[in-house]
Amino acid sequence: MVYRLGCEAADIFASIIPFEGSPPPADYNCTPSEPVHLLHIHGTDDHTVYYDGKHRDMGAVDSVTFFGGYNGCSTGANATFLNNATIANAKYRGDSSHTDSLDISKNVNGYDTEVFELAGCASDGTATLWKVVGETHDPSLNSNYATNVVKWIKNHPKGTSGNFYTATDTEYGDDG
Repeated sequence: MVYRLGCEAADIFASIIPFEGSPPPADYNCTPSEPVHLLHIHGTDDHTVYYDGKHRDMGAVDSVTFFGGYNGCSTGANATFLNNATIANAKYRGDSSHTDSLDISKNVNGYDTEVFELAGCASDGTATLWKVVGETHDPSLNSNYATNVVKWIKNHPKGTSGNFYTATDTEYGDDG
């Protein structure tokens, strides 16, 4: 449903944040009128909308690279991520030791969420995956989750390239 907003109302929304969802099927004919920032959040132990994809749903990485194509990002097997991350890092359901990480889950101590941002996107659209290692379709999230989502939204306004890492925790509240 959230991806559908990106397809049909890109002129209204600066960003979309699907949580463990999948883009509409190819026959839906998604045609965003302009780039829209994407933050896809997905638990690796989700057995409803599988992280790896199953049935008609795309997996998390494929969802991000698919929709990232509308933002001019590198896609498919040629997709590349910022900060030397790889498709293999993003697709691996365990902790890939990727350096860009957040702490948003109550179920995992310390950093549990790896951040992957596609490279090569248009100047006014991004495509980002937050891979929550060990979380399910019904995650137990700590207060850092809301803080980090608000921080991401505020740093991805309409018509900009966005940068999650420019805000300080004190600007949007700190959980610690």
